[in-house]
Amino acid sequence: MNEQALLKRLKKLRQQLEQEQTESTEEIIQQWFDFLPMLLLNDEIAGKLEDFPHRLDYETFRASKECRQAIQTILEEVAGSGDN
Repeated sequence: MNEQALLKRLKKLRQQLEQEQTESTEEIIQQWFDFLPMLLLNDEIAGKLEDFPHRLDYETFRASKECRQAIQTILEEVAGSGDN
């Protein structure tokens, strides 16, 4: 799995969320939440996400900008380590 591609998708979703583009904010957050299982296919990312609740529910995810930021930070770290 290509971490750069995952990061690009996540950044695009975050940008849409921040700019409130054509889709509703709720739809974008739902897409981002639906995207999370793809991250768990990468062992390094899954290891870093082990501190997150195993069953992160949508309502918690939707309400927590900090949670979404933490996930993006983890993905950026993993993608950056692949550059070395």
